[in-house]
Amino acid sequence: MLVGHTQLQHLELHRCKSPDGATGVAQLLAHLQPLQQLTHLGMVASLGTGEGDGGSPPAAAYAALTASINLRSLDLRWCTLPPGVWQHVFPAGRQLQHLQVLDIGNVRQAGPSDYGPAPAGTLLVSCCPALRSLYMPYLTLSGAEVLGPLQGLSGLHALRLATVSTPCAQGLQSVGQLTGLRDLRIGCNEDMKESILRRLTLLQQLTNLSVGRLNTKFVNLTCKVRFVAKI
Repeated sequence: MLVGHTQLQHLELHRCKSPDGATGVAQLLAHLQPLQQLTHLGMVASLGTGEGDGGSPPAAAYAALTASINLRSLDLRWCTLPPGVWQHVFPAGRQLQHLQVLDIGNVRQAGPSDYGPAPAGTLLVSCCPALRSLYMPYLTLSGAEVLGPLQGLSGLHALRLATVSTPCAQGLQSVGQLTGLRDLRIGCNEDMKESILRRLTLLQQLTNLSVGRLNTKFVNLTCKVRFVAKI
């Protein structure tokens, strides 16, 4: 279907599973490589293989996801990707100057882990300097490595996270330094909520703050920092 359509600008695949397992995923990635005019790529739950499907293609094959330097939005929610994939999706030296929206929520890593690792913040800052919206709930956050460098994204206005452990919550200290944020949504266990809110008192540009229980609908709070500071 994709062969020959090199001028394609918008491609969205939703829950498309290859009957050929890893071989089929590798073929799909190979067909994405020539699509140099893509501005929107959505692959929701369309990259992954099940047990007995021969694993995943090599991590380097996933560089095809960002082959188009014209990308404005990239949606990889619910995909299963191999270890070490982010350094190929966001390689050093590649500039995605137009990428404004990145959604990698619920990305799983092939293997026993339930939650995949978030990409290092340094990769995102160097490769995607124009990011305005970054959604990565239910990824493993290693505090300073992931969130600290995001201060280099001067245009970042929207951020969505979900933390499942106390060490991850402690890493949210860096989020409190992202003073340009206007929309912040954090999923957390109930016992973490107060601690997280206390870390956000410097975010004076916030117009929307959502802090809610995991696996439930976020509670929307339209607020200013003076409200957060009193919590």
